[in-house]
Amino acid sequence: MSIMSAFKPIEDINDNLEVQDLGNLTVDDHNKKTGENLKFVRVVNGLAASFSDPISPLGGVLYELVLEAITTSKINWTYKARVSKSKAITPPFHMLYSFQSFKPVLEYEHQH
Repeated sequence: MSIMSAFKPIEDINDNLEVQDLGNLTVDDHNKKTGENLKFVRVVNGLAASFSDPISPLGGVLYELVLEAITTSKINWTYKARVSKSKAITPPFHMLYSFQSFKPVLEYEHQH
């Protein structure tokens, strides 16, 4: 059972390259899963909560992000995404990402 801290706003989000890169990876993952061709613009806002597992010495961070992307119709649109980041428990200890959800903040009908 994981232990998670409270969600807190991500400070200086526009200058936080790690979070901006995570937003870009999230859009890429969404495109691969859906066949859409969204173009990442930026992470607009977000919350983060750290988590740990008593069984494993490693933990991670769960993010809830609001991001902006350009649709295939060339419309800037906002999306809400949930993604976790943790370190692998075996060598080479690279970062693992779990893309849990991705949806528009406002639903609309659009052509792909």
